[in-house]
Amino acid sequence: MESSTRFEVNLDLEGGALSSSSSSAPTYPASTRTRDRWYAVTDEDNSGHRQKTAETQCLFDQLRPILIVHLKRYGFNKHTGASKKLEHMLAYPEKLVVSEKWLTKSFLSKYEVPTYELVGLIAHDGQRVNSGHYRAMCRYGPNHEWYQFNDTSVSPRPLRKDQYLGQRTAVMLYYVDTTATVDIRPHMAPRALLNEQPSASSSSFWVDSSLCLSV
Repeated sequence: MESSTRFEVNLDLEGGALSSSSSSAPTYPASTRTRDRWYAVTDEDNSGHRQKTAETQCLFDQLRPILIVHLKRYGFNKHTGASKKLEHMLAYPEKLVVSEKWLTKSFLSKYEVPTYELVGLIAHDGQRVNSGHYRAMCRYGPNHEWYQFNDTSVSPRPLRKDQYLGQRTAVMLYYVDTTATVDIRPHMAPRALLNEQPSASSSSFWVDSSLCLSV
């Protein structure tokens, strides 16, 4: 069994897990069966080898207070030789409940199963990889209201479930563990964030406290 310290998991949008007509988030593949692709020893004396079904499994042994989901919206068209934008419909929950089947026995024996809450996202408007416009959505205040950050403009804007499908697609999702004591600077007014330069401590916090999933 191999373990990774890079805290990255890849789920392919075009690998069959999702189609363009899908309207819900994919079920995390705790195990994947691949038929007739691996050679295995079939006899005790190592004399026989044949192809057989292999099963790979990916489980989390630890989770971080901040979960960053990177949706790989850009791919490569082998027929045209050009980059393309993947506009698959993918619904993402505001509350992300981690299933126990995603976790190792070691994790379950030490920690409670966390629940994450969506606190921000980055979306891309446009049909092409090398053009378009990026904007951000963040939650702020005691009522957890959503604000849109569009260049120098900041305005309240509700998050609609169908808002970032098709040409306007989310590319980064930011979740925070609801049971963790994480400082995401909630006391700062949204407009003031535009004028603040990130400090070294805040930058290192995001690196040290986050888990990134690439989808």
